[in-house]
Amino acid sequence: MITFKSLLSGLLVAGLFAGCEPNSSTSGFDRSSEVEGGGGEKECAFTQGYWKNHPEAWPVDQLTLGGVQYSKQELLAIFNEPVRGNGLISLAHQLIAAKLNIANGADASSLTLELGGCDGLIGNLQVPPIGSGYLSTSATSALVAELDEFNNSGECKKEPVCGNGAKEEGEECDDGNTVDNDYCSKTCKSPKCGDGAKAGDEECDDGNTVDNDYCSNTCKAPKCGDGIKGEGEECDDGNTVDNDYCSNTCKAPKCGDGIKGEGEECDDGNTVDADYCSNTCKAPKCGDGVKAGGEECDDGNTVDTDACSNTCKVCPSVIL
Repeated sequence: MITFKSLLSGLLVAGLFAGCEPNSSTSGFDRSSEVEGGGGEKECAFTQGYWKNHPEAWPVDQLTLGGVQYSKQELLAIFNEPVRGNGLISLAHQLIAAKLNIANGADASSLTLELGGCDGLIGNLQVPPIGSGYLSTSATSALVAELDEFNNSGECKKEPVCGNGAKEEGEECDDGNTVDNDYCSKTCKSPKCGDGAKAGDEECDDGNTVDNDYCSNTCKAPKCGDGIKGEGEECDDGNTVDNDYCSNTCKAPKCGDGIKGEGEECDDGNTVDADYCSNTCKAPKCGDGVKAGGEECDDGNTVDTDACSNTCKVCPSVIL
C-alpha cells in the first residue's frame, strides 16, 4: 500500500538525484547557481558537469590536452563521450574542467605538477570521439582524483597585496611596508632612477631623466666637476682645475677673479688698470697708454722722440 509519506519520500529522492550521472557525484553536478557564494564572493572552480552544461560561460574557446589542441566544439564532444573503461576519456573530462577553471581565475599553484603529469601522460593521444586514444583507468585514476578534488574545491587566485611581505604575481618586490623611499615602492615596484621617489642608493630623484638640473639622469646629486652643468653652476668642465675655462667652483672665468683663465694673459684679482695686469687681464706693455709695472711713463705710442721713449722711459731732454 502506497502511503502519502512514502510517496513524498520518493519524490524528494527523485528530486535530489535528478540530472546526476550514475556512480559520479561530480561529473554531472550543475553548479550554475554557485557562480557566487552565499556571501557574494566570486567562485572560480566548477565541476565538469557545470562546464559541460554551460558552454556559454567558457572563458576560452580552445584548449590543449597533452600535445593536441581542441576546439570548443571538439571539447564538448569529448565531454559527451561516455568513459566506458577508457581512462583517457575520464582524465580528459577532468582536465578540460581544470583548465577551464584556471582560465576562469582559479588558483592552480598547488596543481602545477599534476597538470604537467596529465599532459605528459596524454602526449599525442587523441581523445575519443575525436580520435581513438586509450589509457587504462589504473594509469589515470590518481590524476583523475586530484583533478576532481581541485574542480570541486579550487579557490580563486588571490589578488596580490602590496606590503604584506610576500612577492606575489605582478609585483616586482614586496618588503612588507608601504614606505616609498626604500628599496621597494609603495606600489611594489623596484625603484628606478627617474620615478620621482628617492630610494635605495639614490642621492636624489626628481622624476625625470634630464641631466642638467638638480638631479642627474643617474640620480646623483650634482656637484662641481662631474661634467654636468647643473642648477646654480655657470659651467662644469668635468675637472677641478682652476685655471681653465671653468673654475673649481664651477664659475665661468672672468677678468679680476684672481684666476688666470683661458684667453687671459694675467689676472691679479682686481680691476685696477695701472698695475701689473690691466682691467682687461692683459699683461702691460709699453705703448698701451697705461703706466704700469716698472714703466716710468706710457703715452700710448712707440714714438721715441717725445717725452716718453718707446721703452716707456722719461726723456728729460725732450721735456726741457
